[in-house]
Amino acid sequence: MDNAKAAGRPPTGMQTDAVVLDIDGVLLDVADSYRRAVVESVERLYGRTIDRDDVQRFKDAGGFNNDWDVTDAAALYVLANERESIPLPEFTARIGSRGGGLVAAETVTDY
Repeated sequence: MDNAKAAGRPPTGMQTDAVVLDIDGVLLDVADSYRRAVVESVERLYGRTIDRDDVQRFKDAGGFNNDWDVTDAAALYVLANERESIPLPEFTARIGSRGGGLVAAETVTDY
């Protein structure tokens, strides 16, 4: 019997072509990095942004399963808030009342 096999190790010379890890929250919690990416992207582009905790308001409005859509909607909020001061809870409630998602956010802001 091969010594490696007896020790519970793979045989010497065994090669692996690939290793696949599923990191969508199963093995690693990526929620904070997701929110951070949204907040920092908007900040970099517009010099203003929302808080990390506010990302959840967009998710709760519905239709935001894509991080790019949430980032776009947060950017729309920042831009719309320059024109008309609107609290974020009201903004996201308007999105939710229109069915949620980026298309609803665009109708709320008229962009």
